Amino acid sequence: MSELIAGATEQMTSWPPFWSYAVLGLSAFLENVIPPVPGDTVVVFGAYLVGRGALDWQPVYAATSVGGTAGFMVMWYLGLTKGR
Repeated sequence: MSELIAGATEQMTSWPPFWSYAVLGLSAFLENVIPPVPGDTVVVFGAYLVGRGALDWQPVYAATSVGGTAGFMVMWYLGLTKGR
């Protein structure tokens, strides 16, 4: 299991930071649109990367907040226009 975490950490830290933030935001978005997507797990992994100093906390917070809110608003809009 630790090899899996180490591999994921190495992969995410090798990308330019923009792509790491984009993946975190997309994960938060998809969590609301497609419920089985494990968005919280990816967000916690992003927090782990912040703790290690690989990412800044402000863009991680912004990306996950905007992604989660956008996903919620898409589902709200679909409910508003399409009904139950």
